[in-house]
Amino acid sequence: MRIIAGKFKAKNLITPKDRDIRPTSDRARESVFNVITHRYTEFLTGLNNGFLSDLVIADIFAGTGALGLEAMSRGGKKVIFVEKETKSIEVLRSNLKNFNLNTQSQIIHCDATKLPAIKEKINLLFLDPPYNKELVAPTLESIKNNNWLADKALIIVETEKNESFTFDERFYELDDERNYGKAKVKFLIHQKS
Repeated sequence: MRIIAGKFKAKNLITPKDRDIRPTSDRARESVFNVITHRYTEFLTGLNNGFLSDLVIADIFAGTGALGLEAMSRGGKKVIFVEKETKSIEVLRSNLKNFNLNTQSQIIHCDATKLPAIKEKINLLFLDPPYNKELVAPTLESIKNNNWLADKALIIVETEKNESFTFDERFYELDDERNYGKAKVKFLIHQKS
């Protein structure tokens, strides 16, 4: 696994030896970032010619941190990683050290369905839970209840292709949906409530 574009382009990610962590493939990650930079250029404050300057990013169910690190490579201001599993956090810490991003990142070790309050508002949030575990809906509810999102934040949710979930339509609007192999990616926009 490697970073696709930006200042860390082609830099390899440290990945676990076992298969418990399922990182988003390079191809799917590239496709998601192409959608972000072409469809949401005028929408996301700080997005300029594919460069994510001044955006605060969250990578929930972070695993290796591939999505958050890709966003930081493309100019993100800060990334907050949320991960529950200790062995994933060890891999994530190794990647942050390898990319020299310790001062621009924060790791929150918790259950994503029970998020703590945070100080900064998130502009771009990646939500990539283990497939078919019914974790998306309670995590979206926790994000809402703990006031994580800036107005008009973009939330990118990856699930298994046939997996479905519900969300509060007063708070989130489904804007786009794409399939990448076995994965389905939904692009939600935070509606100010």
